[in-house]
Amino acid sequence: GKFIRKIGTPGRGPGEIDIITFVSVLEKEQIIIVQTNWSRKLMYFSFDGAFIRSISRPPEVFIIKVLNMNQYLLYYACQMGNEDYLYILSNENWDTISAVNNHYKWENTSGIKGMVGYDTFRPVYNYRNQTFFKSMYNDTVYTVLENKIATAYFINLGIYRLPNELRPEPPQSILRFRSENAKYFFASVMEAGGMIF
Repeated sequence: GKFIRKIGTPGRGPGEIDIITFVSVLEKEQIIIVQTNWSRKLMYFSFDGAFIRSISRPPEVFIIKVLNMNQYLLYYACQMGNEDYLYILSNENWDTISAVNNHYKWENTSGIKGMVGYDTFRPVYNYRNQTFFKSMYNDTVYTVLENKIATAYFINLGIYRLPNELRPEPPQSILRFRSENAKYFFASVMEAGGMIF
């Protein structure tokens, strides 16, 4: 509970942090990477709080987990309906190394984009020095092995899995989602002490 130090300053100018979308920590290199919202940057700070550098990020990516100094995991929330991928493993030039396809696409003619969410959903987590990730609707938890995205395990919600046609992002299904969503569950994953929760 003891305050250690402050990282960065609020604002939208050079070296300043606006809304924080996600934070990655590279313990070995003693670097904290802050993903900002409005400025669409990844900002690198040392553990002592010194600003190191910032790089621009692809604007359509929801969350970027920095895995190491030249490897990034990009999470696309797939809220527009036409995204090709849920996750991309890339290098600093944003070249695709490995990917998880988006198998549920729809046509969004409204021009409106939005995403249902819930407080405990974490699309990326670390356990025993390994990164795991899943999308909100997907039943598969992935990891990175030998420079590729690989399946770690499946979550079987059975009759409690939200059917694709009830997903609320397509404007045409939002009313059905509102009337039927109480029958279904979303699953977040956490691992601790050798247990999966």
